[in-house]
Amino acid sequence: MNKLDFEKKIKENPFKSITNILYEIILNDIVNFDLIPDTKINESQIAELFDVSRTPLRDALQLLINQGFLIKIRNKGTFVAPFDSEDYFKLSKFRVQLESLAAGYAAEEITDKEINQLYKYAKNIEKAYTTSTYEEIFNAENIFHSYLIQCSKNNYIIQSYDLIKDKIKRYHVYITAHPELYDYSSKGHYAICEVMKFRQKEMAELAVQKHLSPIASYKKNSFDEATLSIIKNKLKKLENMK
Repeated sequence: MNKLDFEKKIKENPFKSITNILYEIILNDIVNFDLIPDTKINESQIAELFDVSRTPLRDALQLLINQGFLIKIRNKGTFVAPFDSEDYFKLSKFRVQLESLAAGYAAEEITDKEINQLYKYAKNIEKAYTTSTYEEIFNAENIFHSYLIQCSKNNYIIQSYDLIKDKIKRYHVYITAHPELYDYSSKGHYAICEVMKFRQKEMAELAVQKHLSPIASYKKNSFDEATLSIIKNKLKKLENMK
């Protein structure tokens, strides 16, 4: 967390609010473990560092509290939320299995109208990667994946996803919140849309497995070396927390 990053973001995004810029900077430090779990957030220190008032800073912190990245403890302050790395890997592997299963069902049930809608959601993600805040990016991604689940038309899959979706929203960004991964991720969303046209269960399952594999393991060769390096470094940080 440094003032140069803050000033650079203001210069590059003159119409973006101070709250959103602070939100992105703090979130980036959290997901990259520059602010490690259980660290106390020093509001006065951050406000002084970036020369901002407490109001936009507190608004940014509240956004992070709402999303589970920070927790507020009465009479103690605001802290980076605890992170259970073992739980992360269990959830991520389960998500890959659940969403690939959903994609297989969707491939057999999906309509042309639903495929077109899936494309629109993929396009929204691509646009968000280049013009939006982290929060908007994550929202766009969640809409795409939730819709894919709905397209399975299988109530057991839908109900299972509902049980884990809030934790997914928090956990998956520890890997995907990196601009150099956006191109890989965007291509993955479009690939899922493309395979749906063939109505082939196995193809749909494989497309989702390839797209989501980085969140669960770097022991795969389905992505390029630059992408692999970023993912590997992040996952190693999680492994070291066990």
